[in-house]
Amino acid sequence: MYQKLIFILLLINVQYCFYFLSPSDNGIIITGPFYSFGTGDTVNGLIDDGSSSVIYLQQTFIFFGQTYNQIYVNSNGHLTFDGEWYSYTPYQFPAYGGKDLIAPFWTDIDNRWNGVISYQQYTSGSVLTQATQDINQYFPDLSFSASWVFVATWDRVAYYYNSGTVSSSETSFQVVLISNGHLSFVVMNYGAIAPTQRYTYGCRWVFRTDHGTQGCQFNGNVLGDYFWSDAACQERCTCTTRGIQCSFEPCTYSQACRPAAFQYSCQNIQRQTCTISGDPHYYTFDNQIFHFQGTCTYVLSEVSNVAYQQI
Repeated sequence: MYQKLIFILLLINVQYCFYFLSPSDNGIIITGPFYSFGTGDTVNGLIDDGSSSVIYLQQTFIFFGQTYNQIYVNSNGHLTFDGEWYSYTPYQFPAYGGKDLIAPFWTDIDNRWNGVISYQQYTSGSVLTQATQDINQYFPDLSFSASWVFVATWDRVAYYYNSGTVSSSETSFQVVLISNGHLSFVVMNYGAIAPTQRYTYGCRWVFRTDHGTQGCQFNGNVLGDYFWSDAACQERCTCTTRGIQCSFEPCTYSQACRPAAFQYSCQNIQRQTCTISGDPHYYTFDNQIFHFQGTCTYVLSEVSNVAYQQI
């Protein structure tokens, strides 16, 4: 059985990196684009290689064809569905096994002296609004509305060999599960990461995890079911079992070509109306009013560029 595992650089849909500065007791640190946490959270125990107890989800979460109604937040930087898990050493891909795993930062974390590991789930309020806005920004073709969000945060935790030392060894990251009951997403947020062999500052990774999309690879990036390959959105490419199939299919008159998730997409634009009333009253597309004498012959709109379907 293939293990379904989200780990950095696997099944990537969207990456956004930010640089945020905020004050701290030791001057300026870099923090990430985190969802709200702390107030109302359930906090994990201060245990090396520990885990939460079973967390029953208020809404089922679809993870690559499997539906789950419970989850565990494990100290060593991962979530599991079928039970607590204490592994602190990530293993090499490809991973073959029966354990479904979401691993935003899989390493040996010890929160006995440094940091807080906490979680909370939401079915209403501003967190759902934020999740809805984020997913629609990253996946603009879905018209998504979140009905459930689960947020797990590792706040200023330390690695095992640095536990109890100065704040320079502290690491902060977060994983957010988002769903509307049919579509599911995982957001991974990163704040200040204590020095390792790699550095991640203020980055966000976003994944779609329901079975509705498998994606394919184009120019080294894993994309969704379809995309436009050029900046003018002339060629629409579809992921099929035989690979990428592309054909001439530009945006319609009511759409605009805009960047989205490494490539481009045709996105709907707001409709407007222009009106000519009698002679000489003109109401333009942008709601401006003009009054002047005309010739009684009017062109309200026409195609100015056939190739790019500009009006």
